[in-house]
Amino acid sequence: MTEMDTSILGMLSMEERQYLYKYAQNEYCAIGEIVDLGCWLGSSVVSLVTGLQKNLNLPARDKIIHAYDLFVWESWMDQFVDGTPLSGRYQSGDSFLPECSKLIQPWEKQIKLYPGDLSQIGWHGDPIEFLFVDAMKSWSLANSILRNFIPSLIPNHSVIVHQDFAHFGTYWIHLIMYRLRSYFEPIYDIPNSWGLVFKYKQAIPNSLLMESYALASFDRAEIDAAFEYSIAMVASQKRSQIVGAKVIALLELGDLEQAELTLDRAISDGFSQADIHPPLGLGFPSLIFKYIPVSNTNHSSYKELLNSQSTPMDITVSQKKQIHQNNSDDTIYTGERHMEDQLGVGLNLSHIDHMVRYAFTSNFVKGKRVLDITCGSGYGSQFMAVQGAEKVVGVDIDVNSIKHARKYYQHPNVSYIESDAHHVSELEDESFDVIISFETIEHLQFPRDFLLELRRLLKPDGQLIISCPNDYRSSPWISQYHIHKFRFTEFRDIILNVFGEASFLLQYNTITSSLIRPTGIEEHNSRFQNYLSPLPEGFWGNQYLDSILTVDNALGYLAVVGIATDQIVHQSSISHSAFQEVIDTLKYQMEEAHKKSYELQQVSSELQKKCSELNQLQSIINNETSCGRLSHIKIALRHLKKAVSL
Repeated sequence: MTEMDTSILGMLSMEERQYLYKYAQNEYCAIGEIVDLGCWLGSSVVSLVTGLQKNLNLPARDKIIHAYDLFVWESWMDQFVDGTPLSGRYQSGDSFLPECSKLIQPWEKQIKLYPGDLSQIGWHGDPIEFLFVDAMKSWSLANSILRNFIPSLIPNHSVIVHQDFAHFGTYWIHLIMYRLRSYFEPIYDIPNSWGLVFKYKQAIPNSLLMESYALASFDRAEIDAAFEYSIAMVASQKRSQIVGAKVIALLELGDLEQAELTLDRAISDGFSQADIHPPLGLGFPSLIFKYIPVSNTNHSSYKELLNSQSTPMDITVSQKKQIHQNNSDDTIYTGERHMEDQLGVGLNLSHIDHMVRYAFTSNFVKGKRVLDITCGSGYGSQFMAVQGAEKVVGVDIDVNSIKHARKYYQHPNVSYIESDAHHVSELEDESFDVIISFETIEHLQFPRDFLLELRRLLKPDGQLIISCPNDYRSSPWISQYHIHKFRFTEFRDIILNVFGEASFLLQYNTITSSLIRPTGIEEHNSRFQNYLSPLPEGFWGNQYLDSILTVDNALGYLAVVGIATDQIVHQSSISHSAFQEVIDTLKYQMEEAHKKSYELQQVSSELQKKCSELNQLQSIINNETSCGRLSHIKIALRHLKKAVSL
């Protein structure tokens, strides 16, 4: 087996696995050992060993990978095996060493497992060329790694990967790496991960390695400098996680005021709760706010969690529903839902984005039982019934939307349910042939739970069509209602993790709104190869489209599960008045700009007039000798100064 194996369960992103594979294949020289601290079920070591088997350096191909882990199950691990054969197999405290041994069995001659506490096991002292650190989960483990493993690194050659570098829960990594910054050089920020790669530049003095580091080892100036240093080294989407790590450190110091100030400043600088919420859903907000009394925070959507001291995995369905309701404010027009009496608001092209997705479903819903979750105002549910669906059930958590749907979008084959999308208790298992979910996942506190609920409701041979906006595009749609923001790879990975296989399309706006299979995307899984074909010959505007159809420019993404590739056709839609709407909108914007410019000129002219009067009075004051006259002038001057300030 010489290709990278992606079937092993793991917590690493595809980009992290790809980095390990490529390093072992192209960069590893076999002058030192490969050590993996925290291999879990083996996804990291398997990526490394399959890369080694492609290395052109023959000695490298036979090197042993040394893999450490406690191999003891903890409850938070359940979410990473949900829906797999391992789901429910292990309880907290159980050993999963036999499972890891079984998974890595094809490569067992090249992988040596070290079960137990790495601080007790230690290292035998041979030079280490590559050190993958996914075990620096505490101060004690950090100190143990510094004492037992770092001294074996090879100056000017060894590479160390801090897998948890941008994770909010491991703030000590930033403090330690800042203290040792003269000895490590950052060389690669692994995309779509928390990982950062360093090269070991020079030997670290023994006195620095043997120190027992703790939070008290660092003064406030060094703490501030450490986090600024880390933030400057990573991609923008990781910076909020490092801000979160600083907040945790400040809370550990007991400085609640500075912690809240740091968090508020980060949010004012553009970080949202979606940025702060970690990619794997481990609950940064609940971790932070367990330190903060409810009375000290205005973040009301988390107060229920604080009172219960629940971990993210313990949150009940009713709590999830309450969080969602607290984040919802769709009684007025927000652009998130489209109401019958509000469809004239804004640019019609924005409505076409929604309409074209429902138009795409028309080939798949005839004679089928369809779930539309979340249905919003109901126009899509009615449309699918008109297209021949046997039964459509529209679900939405917002009571006003359900009332609106029942009033404006009635149909004999449509019914509406008010419910939280995380769990629709009224609906039975495997009860729908087709499930439609457009622009929903980004609004939900627990996107993976939502997908698992859709899998419960979908028949084994059923079809799911689900979309998600691209909040990272060059002209982003920034919405306060998006709790999560997905890059294409993140959306792809979470869909495949739950459903195994899917086809993907990207949505773009030109004068039309289009759903088109992506081209020119580097994929990391063979199942995507079927979707890399170019646009069909004769498809309009190929030359123009090829210049703009990149993932970064996509309006959003759409995944289809259970639909053969040859059934998917490009979908384009245009309103007869769309072009005129664009022109009218531009005209309105230009008129508004001219109006604001004129108002600014008027204010500037008035200000100049007041300043001239002020200068004249100031001149009179300088020449006036009469106290009575001076008093009169000073009063006038105060009035003028007040007028100017206004």
